[in-house]
Amino acid sequence: MTSQESNPVAYARGVLQVEADTYRCQRDRLAATLEYLIAAVDGGHQWDIDAAMHGATLTLDSLKDKS
Repeated sequence: MTSQESNPVAYARGVLQVEADTYRCQRDRLAATLEYLIAAVDGGHQWDIDAAMHGATLTLDSLKDKS
């Protein structure tokens, strides 16, 4: 394990890598949520649209809490 004191450059790279991975995961979650929402609206069934809206709301709330 690299500590900040022993190798600050490697430590900073590790921190940036974790942040990049987190943002990629969040991007993928948002993309999946949007795809589901668009498919639900395209299908036109109200129950499916409601479920997609609920999922989108939960995803956005979760991401807001993390920032």
